[in-house]
Amino acid sequence: MLRNLTNINIRASTSAIVSQWYFYRHAIPGLDPRTIALAACNRALSNLLGTISLSSFLVLLVRLPLLVMPSRMGKAILLLGFYNLTLPLSVLGQPLTLTYASIHSTSLKESSNQLQRMQLVRTDNNVFPSIYTRPAYPLAKMLLSAIRIIACLSFGLGAWVNTARDPKGSSLYGYMVGIVAGTISWGILGATEVTLKAIVDSAFICVASDDADGSHCREAYEAFQ
Repeated sequence: MLRNLTNINIRASTSAIVSQWYFYRHAIPGLDPRTIALAACNRALSNLLGTISLSSFLVLLVRLPLLVMPSRMGKAILLLGFYNLTLPLSVLGQPLTLTYASIHSTSLKESSNQLQRMQLVRTDNNVFPSIYTRPAYPLAKMLLSAIRIIACLSFGLGAWVNTARDPKGSSLYGYMVGIVAGTISWGILGATEVTLKAIVDSAFICVASDDADGSHCREAYEAFQ
């Protein structure tokens, strides 16, 4: 719960920073980056605290039955279409909904409704925006996950090989060092991946909310086309 709340808080703060850069980076006089970052964090802990808490609660509410029930009962619930029954709650708790709410200061329900009307988002069931009109956005998210996996495997394998080649070490010792190195890198890169995915989501929402020609940032507009 605490980890999920922290990730959502990071997303809300990152969304505010990205939207400030996207729409107002050419404003005169410009604001100091540190001032923008502090204002975004303060906003996430004040004005957006209720939205953040509600989003975290909805995510936990959807996952909790599957976490506390025995594995066999959980599988039975999945067969009965559990996710279809909880779809309205899942929509309100999805990352893009919170990102839109953080950027435009709207409620989760209003943000979900606005997402369905965006040109860059095409819904397959009129409820959950899961299919996008251009492949750039889902491809960027998949690349971030793939880079994290490849980097962790590389760190673990490198630590294993270097330790095993040490005359004072052994293959088993190198194997354990490799596991520890991979686990540590997985945790560290996980925090980086959360932030980078929040940046991608924020840029995507800003582009989708921009004018038809992407007048505020032509480069970002072309990247998601």
